[in-house]
Amino acid sequence: MPSNTDYLSKLAAYNKDNGITATFSEMKKTARRMQKTHEAMPEAGGSPSKSTSAKCPIPPGKRPPTTS
Repeated sequence: MPSNTDYLSKLAAYNKDNGITATFSEMKKTARRMQKTHEAMPEAGGSPSKSTSAKCPIPPGKRPPTTS
């Protein structure tokens, strides 16, 4: 099993709850990005120098509205 299964499950649940549609391939890529970002966080034991950009994994047109 791929190591990003937990991220993929969480992303699938988020998409379902928010009415977001995505192909399995898109979700796999996003789950991998989420895993890499999480692993690069210092709290997760990653090195800050290895960090990837902290982009939102959800495409701009599919993000839920933000509240201020």
